Amino acid sequence: MLGGGVSLLAHSSQPQNTTSGNSTINTDTATAPADTATAPADTVTAVPTDTPTTDPNVTPTDTPYPTVQTTPGTVLYTSDWSSGLNGWAGSADWKVLNGVLLNDGTNGNNSPGPTMVPAYQLEGIADYAMEVKVQVTSYQNNNNPFFGFALRGSTVSGNWQGYEIGIGYLDAQNNGGLCNARIITSDFNNPLTSTPYDPGKGLHTYRFEAKGNNLKFFVNGGNILEVTDNLYLTGPQLGIWCYHTELSVTAFRIIAL
Repeated sequence: MLGGGVSLLAHSSQPQNTTSGNSTINTDTATAPADTATAPADTVTAVPTDTPTTDPNVTPTDTPYPTVQTTPGTVLYTSDWSSGLNGWAGSADWKVLNGVLLNDGTNGNNSPGPTMVPAYQLEGIADYAMEVKVQVTSYQNNNNPFFGFALRGSTVSGNWQGYEIGIGYLDAQNNGGLCNARIITSDFNNPLTSTPYDPGKGLHTYRFEAKGNNLKFFVNGGNILEVTDNLYLTGPQLGIWCYHTELSVTAFRIIAL
């Protein structure tokens, strides 16, 4: 897979960034113009799924996460970078300027998971979509420049696992320089599904969603990838990752499905 887990998350044999171990958490607090965006409507309600025992002779062995009741279509989280990172955490190649999240393309770490994560986790919510508005500024002069998105992630024994979207050039010198999009798990070279796709230098709205065992990827409202997979049916961690690609990210939100 791609990307690199920001201390909380981790990417695999794919060309992707990581903040685990070698990456430095970005604490950029650059001041930006005031943003008038309306705060997201969040109507989720945590409902415990178990009642703690009151028997003093019983020792709890596990604390279950609460089940979160959501209404499909509810916007659970919306980014606001008008005053800097505002709780987001990531590797040093990420920064904020004038309310826009930027990546400078210098991260070359190769490990699965996102390299920038929002100040919001989805414990107890299995079905959701993430929408991100992204523009590629440039690809660095390296093999395998890629960027993408991760969801349904978790960290097990220090290793990140989950689903990712990767967009970019895999082994460009040996594959005719073709750009593609792919849905992956642990092996970036063996995607669950892929298709030729080149984002160019335009601003696009990407949507990556997981509902039940179905994964879908949309670009500007059009469905370009879809696959059924049973490996990761839950996982609270999600975010963005970037490997040798300069990006401008202007919006990010999480939507209940």
